[in-house]
Amino acid sequence: MNNDLLKYSYSKCSFKEIVNSYYGASEMFRYTDNDHNDRGRLSDNIELYRLTSNKGPCFSIESFKENIEDYLFSRNSDSRHNYIDTRLFVFGIEVYNNLVLYLENKLTYFDIRPFHVICEHKKLMIYRLKYLTDKGYINNPEYENTFRVMYEETVIMRNMILKYNIINENQIVNRVIKRIINVMRIEKECMKQLLNEIDMYN
Repeated sequence: MNNDLLKYSYSKCSFKEIVNSYYGASEMFRYTDNDHNDRGRLSDNIELYRLTSNKGPCFSIESFKENIEDYLFSRNSDSRHNYIDTRLFVFGIEVYNNLVLYLENKLTYFDIRPFHVICEHKKLMIYRLKYLTDKGYINNPEYENTFRVMYEETVIMRNMILKYNIINENQIVNRVIKRIINVMRIEKECMKQLLNEIDMYN
């Protein structure tokens, strides 16, 4: 929610108040799409969820393997399910090469968001690898350790770009590029070994 200073903030309320606000949304809160077509009340497109404790995640080792292969070969995993033209986009490990090209432009300010995304990807991979190990799909804890090292590297890279955006020292960018290339090399090798182990044990 926004507070009086128009900044996002947190506030406590009862579940009953949430339900009342959901059902009490007025007709004045309507919205339109990009073609100005009436899309109905805002409340018609708000979903309320509750936790169902007796349900677990559905996991497919084959789907996971496909996604890793897509990542390694820079394929769009979603292309099997839709027909959106993605020729102007890059996917998977090719993102690193495009990030290097972006940094070689020597701009005075770099968008920090790609570096946040790379950090989050490494963090998620740590959780995924722990799950695979716990469930017996793989038997080598070194994958998780390798991704922890890569995560720390990506955090350093992100912080270096934040610093560059303040002081504009070109040497910082050069060092980040070297780190990107190194992380890409390590990740490629780790992913290939991971695929081999999945094939071996499954």
